Amino acid sequence: MMTHLGIALSTFMVTNIDDLLILSIYFASPDYKTRSIILGQYLGIASLIVISLTGLIIGNILEPHWVSLLGLLPFLLGIKDVPGLLKKDEAEDEPAAKRSQWPFLHVALVTIANGGDNIGVYAPLFAHVNKMQIPLYVITWLVLTACWCALAFAVVKHPRIKMLFARFGKLILPVFLILLGSWIMSDFITWLFLN
Repeated sequence: MMTHLGIALSTFMVTNIDDLLILSIYFASPDYKTRSIILGQYLGIASLIVISLTGLIIGNILEPHWVSLLGLLPFLLGIKDVPGLLKKDEAEDEPAAKRSQWPFLHVALVTIANGGDNIGVYAPLFAHVNKMQIPLYVITWLVLTACWCALAFAVVKHPRIKMLFARFGKLILPVFLILLGSWIMSDFITWLFLN
């Protein structure tokens, strides 16, 4: 049991270390409410777990480079926010999250798109462990999601980091999403040029 708990802890931390940065950027943005970020993160992590469970079957059908096309989601979300950067006055009057009816979906989609490594680790792990151990993994990952949200929230409350995000926050999120999407799609782009 302790071995499985250790594996659950380490696999979550390794596959979600980049989510700390993403969550910090969301928490620093005035356009997103805390509850929308937490709800979106939970929806994203839960989706990754469900995909990983079905990934036991899907992983035998799809090649890994096709999964990297999920990078289109954050890339397009970042591109969508670029015109708002050019309209300074209007963008400040109407925050991006208020224009969206469900801002938590924005967070969830980015979490899912960035979760290729989660699926790549969780699906084979689920295939390898005893099916009776899977609930331990799922519960551990859900508890750690709350810890990740709390840690990211605490990071942006640091005075220097808060000042940095206050000054450049509107620029950081779209640029970060575009770069993240490009990085996730790099496997597909590499495969495309090598074939």
